Amino acid sequence: NQTNTQGNYTCTNCLKSYSRKDGLKRHIEHECGVQPKFECELCTYRAKRYDHLRRHYSRTHPSECMPSRGAPVTRRTKAVQAQDDDEDLNCESVKCESLQVG
Repeated sequence: NQTNTQGNYTCTNCLKSYSRKDGLKRHIEHECGVQPKFECELCTYRAKRYDHLRRHYSRTHPSECMPSRGAPVTRRTKAVQAQDDDEDLNCESVKCESLQVG
């Protein structure tokens, strides 16, 4: 859901408003005042929501395969990431071509 300045559902914390109740609920649970949980393993981008990380991969790293969705990636060192690359980059479970966001 896009933020809507004339929405019926408004966050009491930051005053963003949404046209649908589920949009406000998602905002409160996963976005408002929450630190980013998902990191791009190819650059410094961080996201609060997994779908935003997917969009980032498709737009910024279109030729790369996105790691399969497991636990959120948080504060792992580059050495640990390099060691885990074979396991994390699971192109069989998350097809690169399916990452195109319209």
